[in-house]
Amino acid sequence: MSGARLAGADLSWADLAEANLRKVTLPDVDLAEATLSQARLEGADLSGAKGLISQQLRSAFTDQTTKRPAGFHCTQGTPAQRAEEVDHDDPERPQ
Repeated sequence: MSGARLAGADLSWADLAEANLRKVTLPDVDLAEATLSQARLEGADLSGAKGLISQQLRSAFTDQTTKRPAGFHCTQGTPAQRAEEVDHDDPERPQ
């Protein structure tokens, strides 16, 4: 799916583990509860994705060109590098 445009797709609960989503644009795509474990998101535009939480991004590969939704503080890198990050932007995190 590298480079694909999936505007408005409902990918909630989709198993995208290990998927190649490099340079994919996901405007208005619902990623609620989607599995992104080990997915390749380098260069992906997730800025318009809905239902995404930082835990999903931490389980995927990202880089400096990955566009995250507003307010996300998840750093770039590999899932192992981000294993200890705190969910500052996670809507499910207790305040």
